[in-house]
Amino acid sequence: MILHVVIHAAIVIFALLAVLLTDLLRSAISLALASVALSIIFFQLGVPYAAVFELSVGAGLVMVLLVSAIGMTRRTPPEQEEKGKSPVVIIPILALIAVAGIDIAAF
Repeated sequence: MILHVVIHAAIVIFALLAVLLTDLLRSAISLALASVALSIIFFQLGVPYAAVFELSVGAGLVMVLLVSAIGMTRRTPPEQEEKGKSPVVIIPILALIAVAGIDIAAF
């Protein structure tokens, strides 16, 4: 039971990091880690085909595509970068937290 809570918390934390991080490569890595944690949940629930598919496509293929796309783009110098995130990002994060709370209460 405790392992389930830890893995669910890891999924939420890595998904939030994927949204909040300003470095695209770190964001892609955290998205892949959330996908790995989700595939662990699938294995524990007894659906190995979904787990393998999530691990190979969600963590593997998507990660490779994102990293290659990030590698092909040109980065701006740090002095020209925009500082901080827009306040518009807060609304989806609050919605995500509300949905997670409802999900935990229903589960």
